[in-house]
Amino acid sequence: MNKYNKLTKIISLIISSGFLLTLAACQPEESSSLTKAQLEQQPDEGLYTADLLPLNPTVTGIRNPFDALGAVILSVSGDNASATVNVVGGPASIAHPQFVYIGTRCPIDTDDTNADTFLDAAEGVATYGQIIIPLDGDLNSQDAGADGFPVSDESGAYQYSQSASLASLLADLKLIDQDLTDSITKLHPGEEVNIAGKVVVVHGVPETTVLPDTVGTIQGAPNTTTLPIACGVIRRVGDETTGGTTGGTTGGTTGGTTGGTTGGTTGGTTGGALL
Repeated sequence: MNKYNKLTKIISLIISSGFLLTLAACQPEESSSLTKAQLEQQPDEGLYTADLLPLNPTVTGIRNPFDALGAVILSVSGDNASATVNVVGGPASIAHPQFVYIGTRCPIDTDDTNADTFLDAAEGVATYGQIIIPLDGDLNSQDAGADGFPVSDESGAYQYSQSASLASLLADLKLIDQDLTDSITKLHPGEEVNIAGKVVVVHGVPETTVLPDTVGTIQGAPNTTTLPIACGVIRRVGDETTGGTTGGTTGGTTGGTTGGTTGGTTGGTTGGALL
């Protein structure tokens, strides 16, 4: 996979959102599977969420930059790791790369270091860091699923939902990083994923969007593809057994901000379906 294709898979975006769970790293094994006892030792089974707040609203068509663009719901239950991202009112009819990053905060206005009024991908990386989990078509692997990023409809809405084996996900994250120059990172020996506190970023505006030459990108990808449009900090909201209640509450709150469709889908469907 060449650099451009890998970046399009990696930022081509998360995860709505973004993603995923506070996953604890296990000790290396010769196989990619975990024993039942090891799975039971995972300390962070439960439900996680993030509200996706808009970035670069002048080119995304978002009227109120303080309204949530959507929500991310993540869960870990046994060997099942699930991610759902619901977005409304974003850029329409395009693919949206989305990732979980290792950083702990979203970019703010003061991170616009070249003062061009855009928070671009190059400036964003300085705050949210490298990708740890792509929210694409295959959560079992960082490199698979490149064609699985969600595509927004004519209204700018999309719903993404994927599940993976926790054992496979952790095994992949513990592999040796074969390319230290790209945007993806692996876990260091003994390091845990610790998703709570990390961020989910959604990317992408139409390629016809006119951006100043000062709007940067990373690894040669088009700046319209990598431009961040929404970001949220992941927080733990309960045990996996509270998925229905928490999902409903989160969906209701998000729905009140972003609209009834996301609220109903996130609260009703996500709260019940992930667990």
